[in-house]
Amino acid sequence: MEPPGGGGVYDGSEVRLYLNGQQIASQTGSGKRTRNELDLIVGGDITRTNGSDSTLDGDLDEVRLSKGARYVGESFRPARRFQADDDTILLLHMDAAFGPYLRGGRTLGAILERAGRLGDL
Repeated sequence: MEPPGGGGVYDGSEVRLYLNGQQIASQTGSGKRTRNELDLIVGGDITRTNGSDSTLDGDLDEVRLSKGARYVGESFRPARRFQADDDTILLLHMDAAFGPYLRGGRTLGAILERAGRLGDL
């Protein structure tokens, strides 16, 4: 059985939420996203003082942040493993993690900190 997959898209005019490749919700919207100087936390909420709060009680397999909208329409075929391309800002294969480290000796915290400074998030 494949693990469930979720995705969120904002294309400048609409926010869409997908589950297992099927659109389950949408809301019209416009304008640029509101940005802040807070750190990026994967699997938890960030507090106003850059602390981690409400952490995920579960597993994450793949995390990808992109510059543009990846999915359009009512459905798409989700990939089992994401591949990086020119629109990829951050790609984490979470099944390659050992504690707080990814293969290759890099820490998740360092990768997320660097990604948060790219300006494209």
